Amino acid sequence: MKTKLYSITLLLLLVLSACSPIHYQKGTKYSDKKELKSFLKGLEKVALSKHYTLLMDYMDSEFMDHAHEIKSKGDDLVFVDDIFTGYDVETKTYHCIHQKDIMKFETIQVNQVNANLYKAEFLIGDTHSIIDCYVFIKKTTNQGKTVFGISGSTTK
Repeated sequence: MKTKLYSITLLLLLVLSACSPIHYQKGTKYSDKKELKSFLKGLEKVALSKHYTLLMDYMDSEFMDHAHEIKSKGDDLVFVDDIFTGYDVETKTYHCIHQKDIMKFETIQVNQVNANLYKAEFLIGDTHSIIDCYVFIKKTTNQGKTVFGISGSTTK
C-alpha cells in the first residue's frame, strides 16, 4: 500500500512541477517562449552567483540608460539593489534583498502584459527574510535576434 501511495505522490509532484508559471497571450511565438524560459533560468543562476556585474547583462538597455545612469548615478550596487525590492512575505515590510546576500531565487509567475512586455513575480530571500519581488521584462529585437531584459520593478 505504501508503495502505491509513494508512486501516486511522486506522479502528482512531477505533474505539478511540469506546470509552467508563465502565462502567454494568444499568438506568442514558440521561439519567444523558449528564449524567455532561457532568460529566466540564466537570471536565477546569475542572481544566486552574487556577481552583480553579470546581472547587469540581464537589464534592458533603455532601462540601464535611465535608471542606472540617472537614478542610481552610475552606482552598480545601488542600481541592482533597487531591482530586488518588495514586501516581506511574513512581516509585510518593504525592503530590498542585497544581491550579494541572495540565497533563494524562485520564479513564481510570469504574465505577458503585451507582445513585448512581461511582468514577473519572484520569491527572493536571504538569511533574514523572503520578499515578493515584481519586475517587468521587456522583449526587444536586435538585428533579428530576440533579447529579453529587466526594465524596472514594481510593487504588484
